Amino acid sequence: MYFVTLCLRDRLPLLSDKKVSEATWNYLKSLFEPKGNWIIGAVFLHDHVHLIIELKKDSNLTLGKTVMDLKLGLWRAMRRAGIKEEKIWQKNYFEHVIRNNDDLVEKLRYMRGNPVKAGLVEKVEDWQYYWDRFL
Repeated sequence: MYFVTLCLRDRLPLLSDKKVSEATWNYLKSLFEPKGNWIIGAVFLHDHVHLIIELKKDSNLTLGKTVMDLKLGLWRAMRRAGIKEEKIWQKNYFEHVIRNNDDLVEKLRYMRGNPVKAGLVEKVEDWQYYWDRFL
């Protein structure tokens, strides 16, 4: 399992637009079911996305390929919602290998608290762009 952060280029707040955020979230929701890999949790703010991804052992997918596909799918969703920029993602991404259950719980708590810490909502329950499979 991996904790992954994808940041928009120059921290552009593209996801602050309601139409863009809805299209992006709908794309992510389509990936919450098993399809060779699992998205265990997801949250996005206005300029970045956090994900917990579990790659199946019998899958030929790598984390790099999975992230590349995610960035492409998210970009397409944003384009359909009206974003004109061609290059929206930072070139690289942050990854952390989740080694045990305590590590997973810590990352899920971090993700849940992220919208509150950013001042977007007062309670995490008010942030509609958070999901984990344990809810």
